[in-house]
Amino acid sequence: GLPVPDTWEDLYKVGKELKKMGHPVGIPISQNYDSISTAGPVLWSLGGMEIDKDGKTVRINSPQTVEMVEWYKKMFRDCMEPEVLSWNDASNNESITAGKAGWIHNPISAYLLARNKKMVTADGINHHRSLAGPQGRHDTDVPRHMGIWKFSKNIEASKEWIRYLLGKKEVYDEYIVSGDAFNLPVYTNLQDHPVLKTDPKFAAVKPEGVQLHAYGWPAPPSDKVQQITNLFVLPNMIAKAVPGTPTKEAIAWAVARRSLRVRVRELIDREKILGPVFVTPALLLLVLLVAYPFAMALYFSVSNAFIGRPSHFIGVQNFVNLWQSDAFRQTFQNAFVFTGSAVAIKLVLGISLALLLNQQLWFKRAIRGAVLLPWVIPTALSTLGWWWMFSSLYSVVNWTGIAVGIMDPPGPNWLGQKYYAMTAVVAVNVWRGLPFFAITILAGLVSIPRELYEAAEADGAGPVGRFWYVTLPMLKPVLAIVVLFSTIFTFSDFNIVYVLTHGGPINSTHLFATLARQIGLETGRIAEGAAISLYLFPLLVFVVYAQLKFVRKEVY
Repeated sequence: GLPVPDTWEDLYKVGKELKKMGHPVGIPISQNYDSISTAGPVLWSLGGMEIDKDGKTVRINSPQTVEMVEWYKKMFRDCMEPEVLSWNDASNNESITAGKAGWIHNPISAYLLARNKKMVTADGINHHRSLAGPQGRHDTDVPRHMGIWKFSKNIEASKEWIRYLLGKKEVYDEYIVSGDAFNLPVYTNLQDHPVLKTDPKFAAVKPEGVQLHAYGWPAPPSDKVQQITNLFVLPNMIAKAVPGTPTKEAIAWAVARRSLRVRVRELIDREKILGPVFVTPALLLLVLLVAYPFAMALYFSVSNAFIGRPSHFIGVQNFVNLWQSDAFRQTFQNAFVFTGSAVAIKLVLGISLALLLNQQLWFKRAIRGAVLLPWVIPTALSTLGWWWMFSSLYSVVNWTGIAVGIMDPPGPNWLGQKYYAMTAVVAVNVWRGLPFFAITILAGLVSIPRELYEAAEADGAGPVGRFWYVTLPMLKPVLAIVVLFSTIFTFSDFNIVYVLTHGGPINSTHLFATLARQIGLETGRIAEGAAISLYLFPLLVFVVYAQLKFVRKEVY
């Protein structure tokens, strides 16, 4: 019974009613591309832009940006649920096909999924044209490109395939139909394509009266646009503002995140400078898998390297500049909080679990083997399971907590609030690393001579005394080694944070590895990414040296 919104302001009015009906608006405000695909059109429809059409002048600090952020604030407050702060690119589709979200800003993929899987929500999903603002009706359209690598072994065959796909109308039409119009370009001459008549709900796919742009419009494609896009400047600015940060403060924070243009050298023939040919296979593996990546990272870190451009030596300037980034300072703090808390918890729980496993238990061998499962399962796969358990939409953790009465509905937004997000990634790291502690400490326990315990017992020592004066001193070398390896593994953790949060919300769970990947690979700033990855190397060297010295002292 609600009217179809025609403008972004209409959406706010409709969204308030949808939320009252239990079907909130589903616009992600997180580090994903669906967030950018909504924030950009809202900003454009108000007359704003991120970069001027000259491709150089940053225009994000403008009255139009203030207006956009204020619109998001009231939408978040009155029309949405906090879970949007932790959504990924699939979450809006999942929410509407599950019957929760009442409106999302997305192509027709959600409807296609529901229709093809014969979901009951398919009939209730429909489409309308993009929303308008005072300065027109705008939306994003990401260009698709087909290219052939110069070093490909099948260049001519690839060219022939592209000619076959794009050069014959009947083949191209079949390609469009096979995708149910999802891949239909926005060209005017294709707006009466037969595929649009195969389903009545495809009628709204025609972008009549809509101006479609690539990310960063009106600026031409450039490394600056790439940086603003892949660093999720707009979504992070909005995510910072909607919980309560003053709008101008959030915008100033976003402006400060932009970086100056840097250069990168051509990545040609770099393998030719590598490597000894007349070495043993083991040494060759060591060079290729350890020494080479480290040397390249060191080389890039003292240059202004940017993918596709020549680089120049700039000394330690990258390391100095990092401290001017609040994202890096937050990451530096995150690394110590994450590592310190995770290693401490694993140490305490590992000792406790090892002591338990050292007792006479039924099916002792089976239990010891089962304890290893979190350690041997691929991290990315197991973390996906945890992501589902912490998901704002399907959270098993919240459902259980609410069911037993220890949480109030709807429960914490584990991946959308910074303290809960850090708790979640620490918990998953502890879950995965605990078997390493437990089994290694158990190996140390079974090697302690039984006579020492008997002597301590004869002297009147109880369980606590035997642990304090016999077990703990004998385990010190083992504990030092376990803590050493765990510290290194935890500092360099990547998979858990990347799968669970991508470093969000608002960089609150970024570690050095995830931030280095985002900066170095997604934005092309290899030099800064390499500097980030190497920043803790001297500290880890000191930690390793101190702990090995301690072990040597305890053993000898």
